[in-house]
Amino acid sequence: MPYLIYSIIFIFFGLGTFLTFIINRKLDKVKKVANWYKILVYFGIVVSIITIMYMNNYFFMFIAIIIVLRGLYELLYVEYKYKANSLFFIISISVYLFLSIFFIYFSFLSKEILIYTFLIVTVSDGFSQISGQLMGKTKLFKYISPSKTIEGFIGGIVFSIFISILIKGLLDFSLHKAIIFGLTVSILSEIGDLVASYYKRKHLTKDFPVIIPYHGGFLDRFDSFIFAGAFVGLYTLIFQL
Repeated sequence: MPYLIYSIIFIFFGLGTFLTFIINRKLDKVKKVANWYKILVYFGIVVSIITIMYMNNYFFMFIAIIIVLRGLYELLYVEYKYKANSLFFIISISVYLFLSIFFIYFSFLSKEILIYTFLIVTVSDGFSQISGQLMGKTKLFKYISPSKTIEGFIGGIVFSIFISILIKGLLDFSLHKAIIFGLTVSILSEIGDLVASYYKRKHLTKDFPVIIPYHGGFLDRFDSFIFAGAFVGLYTLIFQL
């Protein structure tokens, strides 16, 4: 199964690279270079995390704690620097801590669930952006995230369902369950990204403190994963997956 997973990662990033090449034909040199570095860094992140998940669950638990703590720092930093409504900030931190608890719980689950969820989030994130850049015309939530489009949202869901069907053997899912899981995780992933964008919008800033080259902060990169992972963890705790 690891060979299948890595093969799928290479195929999807290969497709993403091809589509990025098409997108870049309309962009200036600076944006072209940024796009290539962005996909290269993202590829490195995805392969590294998948490898860690395969190596040992305890390693990923450690990574999950780092993601959560760094995310908390970024929320506090943005609040300290740009200030928002106090009630909004309290609610935001409370929601984040709630999500963090179940994301940490999620990190204790089997590597199969971790990998399955992470791959869907990765594909949803990547192909919602690519689909939006290629075909996006209708804004999804203009105030929250001006760059997000309905076309991109749908593209992310379609590719997420496709990847879920491809790897359904990882969790012995039926076709029906694979479609539902792919759809649900993709939607949760998009919601997580929108929630993080809304937080930044309320603080009148575009990015969290930059730590990942060409991506921004940990929350710019892992907001979707925290949100989707937390709900997969919560669902598993209550109903069992």
